[in-house]
Amino acid sequence: MRKTFWVSLFKLKIHETNKTLRYLNRNGESDEDIFLNLGNLFRKQSIGIVKDCSTLFVIYLLLYAFGNTSETKVTIAGVSASIPSTFVTLTASVLFFFFVMRLISILQLIFTRTTFGLRMSKHKFDFGSFAFYHGQEDLAQSVPVFYSHFFKSKIPFSNLPLLIIIFPYLALLMPLSAFVMFLWSFNIDVLLEVDKFSINWIIACISNLILSLSFLYLILFVVPFPYVKDASGISWFLKKTRPIKTPAPSLGEA
Repeated sequence: MRKTFWVSLFKLKIHETNKTLRYLNRNGESDEDIFLNLGNLFRKQSIGIVKDCSTLFVIYLLLYAFGNTSETKVTIAGVSASIPSTFVTLTASVLFFFFVMRLISILQLIFTRTTFGLRMSKHKFDFGSFAFYHGQEDLAQSVPVFYSHFFKSKIPFSNLPLLIIIFPYLALLMPLSAFVMFLWSFNIDVLLEVDKFSINWIIACISNLILSLSFLYLILFVVPFPYVKDASGISWFLKKTRPIKTPAPSLGEA
């Protein structure tokens, strides 16, 4: 019986990324270049996360201040523009789904970059200071984490500053959770007020379905599932990567 491995898609994607980095390393890219490229990718993904959150916040303001279950109407300088509110909620739900995908991507990048940086720290220098020097970690010098082979903390409370830093980042999830609850309840109000199977009723159903699928997608990505080794796939890979042996020319052909 083949052995079962419990692995999440999250870990599998990180494994694939690490394989790619090792390949790049073997083909001439230095550890320093790879680490800095990962930092650039992290900054790019962070900007995308901020843009997504800003857009969701604007949608929340539109629905809360100018919207009702039938339409969202904005008046600027005497000019009015309106759109069915269900179109707004559907847009927000789709955007939230892609936000979840981007969140998974940036978490994978954090794990990959940290693991790669720790490998550099073991043999060369502190990767946080290296990133700070290259302008990629503005707060690296104020983060109470260091990697030393000569000192070890004796007081457990020395990790307290790190816990203090984690708390504000977790607190950022509270407004996002509140927005999802607001969006869900807004769609429920639409379902209760409009006619069944009308266009607004259908769109509100789809909007809440996408919200639910967003969380399901996140759960399916991080929860471990059983895997077994694919014997046929391994055999095929070894055959494809095995160097082809060409027969030596005979004396008569030379």
